[in-house]
Amino acid sequence: MIYRELGKTGMRISALSLGTNRLRSCTQAEVDVITNTLLDRGVNFISTGWVYQVQDKIGNAVGHRRRDYFLSSKATSPDGKVVRERLEQGLRDLKTDYFDIFELDYINTHAALAAHLSPGGAVEELRKARDEGLVRFIGTSSHRPDVIAKLVEMDAVDTATFMMSWVQQYALTDLLPLAREKRVGTIAIRPIDHGALKPADRALAFALHSGVDVVLSGMTSLEQIDYNLAAADRAFAMAPDEVSAMLAEADALPKSGCRHCDLCKCPYELRIGFVLPLFHYRERYGLNAAGDGPTAEETDGAGMWERNRLRAVEATQHCATCGLCEPMCPYGVPIVSYVQKIAAGA
Repeated sequence: MIYRELGKTGMRISALSLGTNRLRSCTQAEVDVITNTLLDRGVNFISTGWVYQVQDKIGNAVGHRRRDYFLSSKATSPDGKVVRERLEQGLRDLKTDYFDIFELDYINTHAALAAHLSPGGAVEELRKARDEGLVRFIGTSSHRPDVIAKLVEMDAVDTATFMMSWVQQYALTDLLPLAREKRVGTIAIRPIDHGALKPADRALAFALHSGVDVVLSGMTSLEQIDYNLAAADRAFAMAPDEVSAMLAEADALPKSGCRHCDLCKCPYELRIGFVLPLFHYRERYGLNAAGDGPTAEETDGAGMWERNRLRAVEATQHCATCGLCEPMCPYGVPIVSYVQKIAAGA
């Protein structure tokens, strides 16, 4: 395993670490095996949060090994009182007396950013918690790297978490240069887009070589652990020219402009934030389907695409008179045009 400095925090983190959203579907016995196996094999960072409803299982599994790993949690509310409640509940559930990082989560609008920064808000409360020794570092997490770049610019956070994959490369320009300048630690999520991207090992290699400090991956079985750790080892062994070629190929992939910020909504249940980022990738490489390997075990990318294609067929019958989605998009993405192409089977 390769270990990297997480910005200016002084923490040396395993470049591939554990995200725990997917653990919510696991039993206590399964969480016991997964978390302890990862710690035994060199992974030393666990990122979780109250919203995942799995913190108590993690605490039961590895609370007694607290010195073996760094720990991050998060709260999604801008209200300081709610953040304090989530923080204290997390400490109890995870059987610890401090968090290495506590994140301001899901800041996907500038209005939400302002609310977090307001008097009595989340930022103020986390600073108090830091002074009390309950939190070592303050982080932030968002699907919009351009928004949380404001917190980085203000020196309000020590770490930033965001999507980084073949289909979500926007942080490369919107956030990473500033984060490096400010020495803010960078943490990538969804490197394989919940298992939809194939080949999965190449998708993971891209994230590991993208310039971020740490890549989080959700692992819910020993098979997935074996696959991901082996894929990470292969990625670290890549020759410089192989890395350059991969990064160039990823850069050349057309982008829809969709950040999966979930601000747009389709009344016909089309998951715009799922299909638009994958549109050009699917055209060129296809998507993982159920049975394609351990990373596709929980997310049938091809199956989800087909279900949403059928929703797109229905949605396009109303797009001309609906018009709800495009005004909601902060990036001016031509959503209707993409939906029409998806419905047509493109």
